[in-house]
Amino acid sequence: MTLQLSTINPKVTVHNGKAVTTSQDVADYFGKLHKNVIQKIESLDCSREFMTANFSAIVVKVQAGFNERETKAYEMTKDGFVFLVMGFTGKKAAQFKEAYIAEFNRMEAELHSIPKRRPEAPELLTDNDTRNLAHLVWSMANGFRFERAWTQGI
Repeated sequence: MTLQLSTINPKVTVHNGKAVTTSQDVADYFGKLHKNVIQKIESLDCSREFMTANFSAIVVKVQAGFNERETKAYEMTKDGFVFLVMGFTGKKAAQFKEAYIAEFNRMEAELHSIPKRRPEAPELLTDNDTRNLAHLVWSMANGFRFERAWTQGI
């Protein structure tokens, strides 16, 4: 079963080599007011390190009637996006969470289906095998200076 979140795909761009989205894009995608998404980001209960690594305050231009004005927004990484959206409620958020869980389950099943290599138990050499191997190595090391030494060593 495939879940559709929206007929509009979420906007993800690459910035400084990282896939990111903005708080405005998240608000549009989930049908929320941008000011509420900003408030949610600023009240996330995560570490300072996580916040600075995954959320960056930016300025975006928005249309306000006939005028364009600048407003605060956040650019976020995939990890920041997931952390934020996991706290959302509503039908789209529930669909997103189900899709995310289904993808984790699919990946986990794929990992479990890959056969694991199990090395065979090493063969033990008998005393006779060890003597023959030592003789072969000695013959190869010392006998190469003679004609046909290679074939004699083998």
